[in-house]
Amino acid sequence: MNDNVQQLTEWFNANRGQQLLINKEELEVGTGQVSDHDQVRLWLEKVTLRQLEKEDAEHYLASQEVLLYGRGIVHSEAGEAPLPQQVYEIPLQGHINLSHQERNMRIQTERARYTIQVE
Repeated sequence: MNDNVQQLTEWFNANRGQQLLINKEELEVGTGQVSDHDQVRLWLEKVTLRQLEKEDAEHYLASQEVLLYGRGIVHSEAGEAPLPQQVYEIPLQGHINLSHQERNMRIQTERARYTIQVE
């Protein structure tokens, strides 16, 4: 596991039992422009790391994902809805940049930016 992924999972594990506010900005491939934005409020119960056993030839799937389990609500332009299957996935594709403090975390991958606050 690379250092950024380890720091990320440790930070989430340290905040289990807390309510998180997750803002996600999807980025257009090639331009880096924001193409979509959503927000999730999640009561974090468990954190796992999922790794693909073999590489996705088309590079559609991330080789690693952080899975955040708990009750949640998705806020989007379409309105509010329960978090599907009570799990929030953060695909870790390409180079990963992290910036974190005790109560917040910023994650940037090649496809999205996440700002996560402990409430």
